[in-house]
Amino acid sequence: MRDARKTGIFIMGGATLDSEGRMNGSMMVIQMPSIEEVDRWIRMDPYVTGQVWEKFEIRPFRVAEV
Repeated sequence: MRDARKTGIFIMGGATLDSEGRMNGSMMVIQMPSIEEVDRWIRMDPYVTGQVWEKFEIRPFRVAEV
């Protein structure tokens, strides 16, 4: 993620928590020009290829403008 952060792809990420504060998953926010590029990039991610993330969901996100 350090390289992805340097290039502006990786924005942020971390653990998702249950109601008692225990980790029950994780998430990350990345920025790329198209959903197809995101799909290609994430499928090469070491957590995906190493089967740490066996299931994942790619969802579009737009930052609210203030």
